[in-house]
Amino acid sequence: MSKPRFKHESHIGYCNYRGLGNSVTIMTIL
Repeated sequence: MSKPRFKHESHIGYCNYRGLGNSVTIMTIL
């Protein structure tokens, strides 16, 4: 868990892990 290759992957993985929802993930990417 040190310096992820893509920030998108880390954000998506974190959102999914927390179970916030896809909408939050999309907003984070945008």
